[in-house]
Amino acid sequence: MTDQNWRYFVDFEGRTVELAGGETTLGRSRSCTLALKDVTVSRHHATLRLDGALAEVTDHGSSNGTFVNGRRIEGRVEVGDGDRVMVGETVLVLHLVPPAGVPEATIRIEADALFCPACSAPVPRGATACPACGGAVRPAGSPVAPPPPPAPLPAPHAAAGAVAPAPLPPPPPLPARESAPPPPLPAPPLPEIPAPDSGPESRELLSSIREIELTPVAAPVARVAAEAAVARPAGFWIRVAASLVDGLLLTLLSGIFVALSWVTGSSGLSVLGSLLSFAASLAIVFVGWGRFGTSPGKRLLGLAIVAEGVAPGEGIGAVKALVRWIGYFLSAFLLGIGFLLVAFRGDKRGLHDLVAGTSVVRRG
Repeated sequence: MTDQNWRYFVDFEGRTVELAGGETTLGRSRSCTLALKDVTVSRHHATLRLDGALAEVTDHGSSNGTFVNGRRIEGRVEVGDGDRVMVGETVLVLHLVPPAGVPEATIRIEADALFCPACSAPVPRGATACPACGGAVRPAGSPVAPPPPPAPLPAPHAAAGAVAPAPLPPPPPLPARESAPPPPLPAPPLPEIPAPDSGPESRELLSSIREIELTPVAAPVARVAAEAAVARPAGFWIRVAASLVDGLLLTLLSGIFVALSWVTGSSGLSVLGSLLSFAASLAIVFVGWGRFGTSPGKRLLGLAIVAEGVAPGEGIGAVKALVRWIGYFLSAFLLGIGFLLVAFRGDKRGLHDLVAGTSVVRRG
């Protein structure tokens, strides 16, 4: 008896879970069939329907959307074995295991043990004599005697006085053919390089060769761009947390001088604290973003700012950093809508990222 049921498995967060057929709900709520501990996942994010070889995923209007193989879906979409379903920042790999097939081989039974060879009457298995005629029955599995060899045909009568022809002599053996290996092909002649002191033309040739050897090779830009494209984009809430860490550091620096100004009664310390806080903001933009491609908050949470042709940790340059900083003020001027684009776009880019041509990704 073979198993006629399909089996379903899903890989996520470094472990494998087997799912039952029918509908499996995905979300952050404990009432979901597969509860995910991810703040970027909605409470009732999506539903996975499994029925035989058919598998479908349905998005329930989640905040961060549902993606199948990197493409955002709308409503119900059919998925297959090995497809990657991304809910929030959690990636689930689906596996559909078909039922075991029916064996193709046929079990052979011994017919000699079921019927008598003399009268063809049915004989119980294991019996040595036929109950009908009493003849002997060959037990199952015993060797069968081979049939007698056919009698040799009589030789034709020779005519009287005929003499048998003499046998023909065997043909002479063929001479052994020596398989000699083919002669090797001549090697192509090497170009002759004249000596250094053979004239001005030779000196020009050698100097050009040295220039080619000493020319530095540029870094492969395509490989760097590919490595940056493979990195996972950072979600909305983790970027909010990184910005809060940066703001807390700047507020702490300014608050220290405000407290000293209140204790000493000197208003100059409060102004000095504001100037130092502004200088720290410029350092985060031009040194953190431009030189290292990160900030204290983003580095603490494992995030990096990248651009086209720039790998994580290499910095986006002073010009892109300045444009991105201006995009911050533009996003704030639009009542924060530029920042909210991160939560609704599939590439997780805000207005400041679109203006500067940058992205925020996870390291490693």
